[in-house]
Amino acid sequence: MKHPNRFIEQFRLGAAFTYFFRVFRKPDPSMPSSFNLRMMHGINRISILMFVFCLLVMLVRYIIRHGRPGYSTTCGPIASQSRA
Repeated sequence: MKHPNRFIEQFRLGAAFTYFFRVFRKPDPSMPSSFNLRMMHGINRISILMFVFCLLVMLVRYIIRHGRPGYSTTCGPIASQSRA
């Protein structure tokens, strides 16, 4: 009998991504629903949105602080590069 590669199985993220999309979809009427389950999904939505918002803030801060290569954040092009 063939044993599956356990190392590769550890990095399969299919279930995580399907949950991510399922949280933001309209609830399926055939699935069981309770107050606790709805609250859990609501909190997960808030957590995911906060995480994405923080990633965007970090990206914007990185771009603002580092800017484009060859440009100073205070006065435009670097003087040594502008006199070519």
